Amino acid sequence: MSLAGLDRRITIEVNTPTQDAYGQPIDSWGTFATVWAKKRDIRGDEYFAAQQMNAKVDSVFTIRWLSGLLNTMRISYDSKYWDIRSINELGRSEGMEIYAEVKRS
Repeated sequence: MSLAGLDRRITIEVNTPTQDAYGQPIDSWGTFATVWAKKRDIRGDEYFAAQQMNAKVDSVFTIRWLSGLLNTMRISYDSKYWDIRSINELGRSEGMEIYAEVKRS
């Protein structure tokens, strides 16, 4: 397994809900970790297969092993946000593949 090509800096964010002045819940995102990653966009047949396995997936981010990473977190990169759909371990805690869907506004 190769982790070569980790050439993009991404921020993984965790949701820490707070309340507004009226007691209503508000999503508040904070930094969990900033790491180097390789980003691969999913296309064609691979896109169809990913849809079957992981709901909607647009990109796969490969990172070094990161303890505590959850699929309830999101990725911030290139002025966009990606919801994490699933996480696959690579090797024996060597790296991780994060399957993610870009948030559309």
